[in-house]
Amino acid sequence: MQPQPKARSLKRVKPKTLAIVTRQLSVMIDAGLPLVQCLELLQKEEPDARMASAIEAVRAEIETGASLADALAKRGEAFDRLYTNMVAAGEAGGILDVILQRLSMFI
Repeated sequence: MQPQPKARSLKRVKPKTLAIVTRQLSVMIDAGLPLVQCLELLQKEEPDARMASAIEAVRAEIETGASLADALAKRGEAFDRLYTNMVAAGEAGGILDVILQRLSMFI
C-alpha cells in the first residue's frame, strides 16, 4: 500500500485581519481617497505579512488597469469568491464603500 500524498495546505489570512483591513478600506474610500493610495497605506501599515503581500499584489494589478474585484480574485489566500463578487457588485453600483462596510461586519 502506497502512502497518500499530503494535501497541500494553503495558509489563509485570518478572518479578523480581513475584517479590519476591509473596514479601514471602506473608511478611506468613503473619505474620498484614491483606491491606489488607500491600498498603499493599508499595505504599509499591515502587520500580517500574508495580507500585506496580497494588498501589494492587488495594488499592482489595479495600477495596470484591472478592476478591484478582478485583482482580489487572483489572491485566493486572502479573498474568497463571496468577497470578490460583493466587491464587483459594489464597483458596478457605485457603492463600494457601503459594500466594504457590510462585508467587514459580515466577516
